Parts: sequence; structure tokens; C-alpha cells
Amino acid sequence: MGAVESTKVTRETRSGCPIYLTLEMLGDRWSLIVIRDIMFGNRRHYGDLVRLSEEGIASNILANRLGASSPIWSPLTC
Repeated sequence: MGAVESTKVTRETRSGCPIYLTLEMLGDRWSLIVIRDIMFGNRRHYGDLVRLSEEGIASNILANRLGASSPIWSPLTC
């Protein structure tokens, strides 16, 4: 019999943030990443969230997450 080749799946992570890594495994990571950036990253404007995102969130993804969220986001979308 021939040797069995083992394959190892690797994923490139964009950030070492524990919240980001957990959400990457569990599901939608962007919503909590946006909340994290607003709470702890001192990002209060849409442009800041796009420009300063360590994970590189696309503007259309950010707009979708802000639009799908509760009214607490309304000051950011003005």
C-alpha cells in the first residue's frame, strides 16, 4: 500500500483579536467587530470604521451590517 498523504487546511487570519477569531469560527463576525470598534476603538463615524478597520471590512459589508441593525446605529449613518 502507498503512503497516505495528510492534508492540512490552513486559514489566513486577518487579526489576532480574540473576539474576531471566535466569531470567525462561530459565524458572522462583522457585526460584533463593528460593535467592538465603536466601543473600544473610539470610531464614531462611518469613514473611521471603514478606514481604520484592522480586519479590512468592505464598505458594502459595513453598510449592510449598520442597516440591518437596530436604531442604535442611526447616529453613525447620518
